Amino acid sequence: ATVHPGSGAATAGLHAGTDTAVVSGESWPIGGDLIVSADGVPLSSVDQLRDLIAAKRPGQSISLVVYRGTQKLTLNVKLGRQPSSG
Repeated sequence: ATVHPGSGAATAGLHAGTDTAVVSGESWPIGGDLIVSADGVPLSSVDQLRDLIAAKRPGQSISLVVYRGTQKLTLNVKLGRQPSSG
């Protein structure tokens, strides 16, 4: 996943993957933060995180628990508008 400059994720200090690994023919970002829960809800998929974010409005915040290497961090992310894909 990408952390867009100036986004709530970037402002909160969320780190995107820095490299790519290929597993079973699929490319996966590695080296960034591993998000394990959002607003106290343990995550089992990226879709689950997307659903939790979609239930909020721009300007609201979401609390993320992430692992950065072996360090466990809690980041509060103020949500903005979805960047346009133009």
